[in-house]
Amino acid sequence: MTITAKCTIKDGMIKLPESAGLPNGTKVLVSIEPLSRSANRKKVTRELAGTWSQDASILDVFTEVEAERHAYFGREVDL
Repeated sequence: MTITAKCTIKDGMIKLPESAGLPNGTKVLVSIEPLSRSANRKKVTRELAGTWSQDASILDVFTEVEAERHAYFGREVDL
């Protein structure tokens, strides 16, 4: 089971929200990523998401992908 939760560090201790539902004494593996870094990643992703919107060649790419999705290449039969 994996839980992702926004926590607070206070006096060197990580404070989990009550909704995490982990009983006292539960051993866990912690990976820390400050929210400011995570927010920056999301911002960059949003900025890059529309970079091809004005590129006419992207239509050719999507047309080719669509054609490949519906192509039937047969199947190999191993006798």
